[in-house]
Amino acid sequence: MRQIREILRLYHEQHDSLRTISRSLAISHVTVKKVVDRAQAAGYTWPLDPQCTDAAWEQTLYPHPQGRPLKRPEPDWSIIHHELQRKDVTWSLLWLEYQEQWPDGYQYTQFCAHYERWAQTLDVVLRHHHTPGDKMFVDYAGVTVPIDDNAVTGSESRAQVFVATWGASDYTFVEVQPDQSLASWIPGPVHAVEAFQGVPLVVVPDNLRSGVTHPDRYDPVLTVTYQEWAHHDHTTILPARVRKPRDQGAVETPVKIVEHQVLGPLRHQTFFSLAEANRAVQVRVDRLNRQPFQKMPGNRWERWDQEERSTLQPLPVLRDEFAEWRHARVHIDYHVDVWRSDYRVPYTLVHAVVDVRITATVVEIFHDHERIASHLRATQPQTGRTDPFSTPSPGSSSSGVGWDSGPFS
Repeated sequence: MRQIREILRLYHEQHDSLRTISRSLAISHVTVKKVVDRAQAAGYTWPLDPQCTDAAWEQTLYPHPQGRPLKRPEPDWSIIHHELQRKDVTWSLLWLEYQEQWPDGYQYTQFCAHYERWAQTLDVVLRHHHTPGDKMFVDYAGVTVPIDDNAVTGSESRAQVFVATWGASDYTFVEVQPDQSLASWIPGPVHAVEAFQGVPLVVVPDNLRSGVTHPDRYDPVLTVTYQEWAHHDHTTILPARVRKPRDQGAVETPVKIVEHQVLGPLRHQTFFSLAEANRAVQVRVDRLNRQPFQKMPGNRWERWDQEERSTLQPLPVLRDEFAEWRHARVHIDYHVDVWRSDYRVPYTLVHAVVDVRITATVVEIFHDHERIASHLRATQPQTGRTDPFSTPSPGSSSSGVGWDSGPFS
């Protein structure tokens, strides 16, 4: 149900196309269209009524289990590909001829989609023309920065270099981070959009484990934390396909330039903290962005300032709060263990598997997409949090999970 809500948000709020939504959420665009059509037929509008529960949503949109679609006959896609090169041939004509031969075959949309899926297997290179403000590409550089922290840890660490660049202007942002963990990856785009003073329509990351839980050539699955950031900043995430370096072409070249013109000149300099490394890197990045192009007039900063800045979406009023999600099983004492501290849930959920959302100050616990407990985060390990400080979220049912009906009340 979280995916259904995200589909409707991207469709109505972001005005994304069905195919863009399907790639972003790793869902068939046919399924996306069905969700939109079902929601419209049921009379739901965006934003959704906060009192409407996920259970009510599911009962309304899917009153009966859906059967698996039958295998449809497929034409010879190589012939279709050849026919499309002719000026007097259109998609509609080819589909009508296909329908005459196989009346029970694909409908028009699926016919086009299956051809495009087949055409992706061809080794064809297409030059991309990026619209200003459309895409921001993000990735880590292959070169690391040594941090001499002997005074703290007694060893030298290798810091990672996060790079974000715009597809149209090549305007670049660079940040030195301690590692490639989720806690480092999410602040990367957050700091990037703040430095750019605007949000892109689409963010194209590589298939880093911190951002993509299931890398797949066609259907990557994003982490919940990454999806939350996209929802908060009103953008769409389209991960690059696995083993498709051309999808990341707009950031691969800037990454190499950053390695050669920013990190290379700093290779003999010793840094004792991330802040010191970031200050030195920022000086070099500013110089890179204002360096004139070799084969066209202007520089990165001028192209971004003149063509791209005005097309960006505004920054959200509040910065996104980093939250980590994890699964936990409720213990027999109706508490869940989160980082060596116990948090209470309704006793009726003993042995159930729940979702836990962890921020710097709050621990929220969900079951079947409904928040059933919310606690201040413990500051010391081995600390129990028994009494919730807030009630469940609006629309959640309290029957059967009352706090005063437990055996030790």
